[in-house]
Amino acid sequence: MEQTVPAGFFTLVAARPSPDYNVVRPREDARRTERLETRMAANLKNELHSLADELPDSATWEDVIEAARFRRAVDAGVAAADRGAFASDEQVKDAFSRLGVNVEG
Repeated sequence: MEQTVPAGFFTLVAARPSPDYNVVRPREDARRTERLETRMAANLKNELHSLADELPDSATWEDVIEAARFRRAVDAGVAAADRGAFASDEQVKDAFSRLGVNVEG
C-alpha cells in the first residue's frame, strides 16, 4: 500500500506492518524537521560569524574556504573520536612508513 502526502512531507510505503509498527504522523514529523532545520541554520550563521571574527581583515575568499574546510575536518575528527574510531599504533606506523618516515618504538 502506498500513500502519497502533499509536498514537504514524505511517502510512506508499508507492505505488511508488524505488531510493533510505529505509526508516523507526517505533520508532526514535518514540524520537527522544520524546527531542526531552523536550529541548524541559526547554528550555521553563528559559525560563519565566529569564523569571520577569527580571520584577519586582509582575509581572502580562499582563506575563508580553507578555514571552513579545516573546521569541517576537525568536526569530522571529533565525531570519529566520539564514536571510538581511532587508528591503532600499528596503523599509524604503517601510514608514516608509506610516507618514508621512520618511526621507532
